[in-house]
Amino acid sequence: MHDHPVRAGTMAGWFQQGISVTTGLLLVPLVLSLFPLAESGLWFGFQAMVAMVGFLDFGIGAVVARQAAHIRGGGTGHAGDDFLDFGSGDRALQSLSDHAASIYRVTAVLLLLAGILIYELVIPRTRFLEGVVIDSRPVWYIMLLVPLSMLMSNRAASLLVGTGHLFIARLLLALFFLIQGIGVALAAWLTRDLMVMAVVSAAVAALYGIAVRQAYRNLAGKDDPGDPGPVESRKIRGILKVAAPMGVVSVSSFMFASIQVPLVGALLGPAVVAPFYLAQRIGQAGMTAVLQMFQPQLPRFTRMISANDTRGAWAMLRRNLLLGYPATFLVAAAFVVVSPWIAALIAKGNAFPSHSTLMLMGLDYAICTCAVISNQFIIASGRNPFAIPTLAAGALNVALLFLLVPAWGTAGVPVTSLVAGTLAAHWFAVVQLARLRRGLLKPYRPVVAI
Repeated sequence: MHDHPVRAGTMAGWFQQGISVTTGLLLVPLVLSLFPLAESGLWFGFQAMVAMVGFLDFGIGAVVARQAAHIRGGGTGHAGDDFLDFGSGDRALQSLSDHAASIYRVTAVLLLLAGILIYELVIPRTRFLEGVVIDSRPVWYIMLLVPLSMLMSNRAASLLVGTGHLFIARLLLALFFLIQGIGVALAAWLTRDLMVMAVVSAAVAALYGIAVRQAYRNLAGKDDPGDPGPVESRKIRGILKVAAPMGVVSVSSFMFASIQVPLVGALLGPAVVAPFYLAQRIGQAGMTAVLQMFQPQLPRFTRMISANDTRGAWAMLRRNLLLGYPATFLVAAAFVVVSPWIAALIAKGNAFPSHSTLMLMGLDYAICTCAVISNQFIIASGRNPFAIPTLAAGALNVALLFLLVPAWGTAGVPVTSLVAGTLAAHWFAVVQLARLRRGLLKPYRPVVAI
């Protein structure tokens, strides 16, 4: 991290994460104090469930960001098989943007359909609404507009990241979290109505979408890049082909982290959700803070490979691994020590996970984050071999959750994640990291056109 854009991106990432964590944690005691425990669990559970609908991006945003970085790097250097031949320059970026927009219009429809199916068919067959006396349907559908707005803004946000404007992209996201958190808190305090809180959250998400699209037009887009050509079905298929493994990885990640809160509510009832949600937010926030140090470097890493500076790319990766691996375990240890104190401060009277459960959660978070650090650099290099192992790990994790959570309570959550991740995915990450090292110390194969 020796250049200003990377440092600025890291600082903006920490700012974004700090705002997200602070507003999220401060909302926990407020919601718990203003609503019955069942409705509090419903709010936090719904937030987690609408986030899982947002996974219908299915890797498109990651492909767009990486492809934009490849275009900025010249678009013709040595790279992995997953880079597509859009050419170079502003016309290529506009063509990439047009093709991504065509895909996102379809995914928006799929998101809405998934949201309908989840509420109408899945939730009624669980304990998620147990003890809830309000009409939860309008709350769900209004909250569904939040991931819809975020999904439709992903194209512009990904192009900002890929073209080197990570600082602006993260700053806008931080402002979204800040305004949303303040707005939802005020709505809760003034109205004590979950539906009003959902309306405020959806309105702020819509404003964020407008802001990020305008930022891309002003900073990275050009008034007249020339005719980028028509949207071609073969390039659409190429993007989808490359995105599919990334989408599988995203879904698999959801089957580890994001699904935990909804399943705890579905299997144990909404009253159990808030304490576990609080512990999860604290732990995952620490790990995300570690990742913020490395994610700003991914576009630069891609550009170095596209410019055939593979040895420089390996030096960057090695430096990050030597810093990142110890940092994850230090943060995990801090989570185990500090999180009960935070919970006692902001959520008095609510059963927080036991010390042994917190230790298992910290170990799970640290091992997973180490794998994520190396995997993100591997994907940025133009390869994504993780679809099958991570999908297998995610499926095994969900199956074990259904078996262990009813018997062990929340302690079963980190146990299942550790077992499933170790058996199916983490060892594979080590193998692929060794392969990436060998590949970076010799030339890549030429880029494959579609």
